[in-house]
Amino acid sequence: GSSDHQVFAGTYGGDIFQWDGRAFTQAYEGPGRGQASIRAFGGGADDVFAAAADGVLLHFDGAGWRRVPVPDGPHGVEHLTGVAALPDGSVVISASGSQGRLLRGTAGGLVELTRTPIPLIDLVAIGDRLLMATGDGVAEWQAGAVGMIKSNFLTATAWPGRGRVFFIEPAQQV
Repeated sequence: GSSDHQVFAGTYGGDIFQWDGRAFTQAYEGPGRGQASIRAFGGGADDVFAAAADGVLLHFDGAGWRRVPVPDGPHGVEHLTGVAALPDGSVVISASGSQGRLLRGTAGGLVELTRTPIPLIDLVAIGDRLLMATGDGVAEWQAGAVGMIKSNFLTATAWPGRGRVFFIEPAQQV
């Protein structure tokens, strides 16, 4: 959320709820099936993106949510998995599926930065770096490509901290 009065939460069925400081209300009705699961939010106060399974990308402009076209479409199954806001007002969106993919842009349009055989499960922008959880470690966007920088632990998600990124390991089987 961008404030105590504007917090969004997504559901497995693709619904989005907004906290206004007192209660949650439904702000967007998803298709009600698991393939539309909201995976990540990112952006600013009236410029919020919601990345979802099945290649669905939604944008909130302060008034309502609308679907944003994703360029070039997936090759096979693709789930949008992460959103990172950049200082210039644009966002980077990660995807995972038969290939990993990075997109960059605004609600006015996105471009594909790259495709990679590395699954991109989540991403965080910190300073001038873009770091990604890959399932098998951590990757970074450098010199126009995604490359692994650490591969000795499992990662399920990434979370920004002050001057650092926290990579969360997947839940262990009992």
